[in-house]
Amino acid sequence: KKYEKEKVLTGSFGISLQPFIKNAEPTEEATVLVIKKSTSVHEIPLDIAQDLILGFSKSGKPLSEDGPVHVYFGDGSNQQNPIRNIREFIIK
Repeated sequence: KKYEKEKVLTGSFGISLQPFIKNAEPTEEATVLVIKKSTSVHEIPLDIAQDLILGFSKSGKPLSEDGPVHVYFGDGSNQQNPIRNIREFIIK
């Protein structure tokens, strides 16, 4: 139990974006996930977006400076440089 508490206080955590996409019930015509940042926009094909991970904690702390979440590709290709400063997700 002590280990679990320490893990929560010092760990980095994320969650799959896939359940959120499913819950949004996109139409059959939807093909793109738009990620709006404070300064730019990223468009990701919806089939790739299913594998995205939303990071919400780093070293036991919320991502308050450039969060509230960071977006990581499922293949880990942007692990050192995730998409940050996200303001909105749109499925179109």
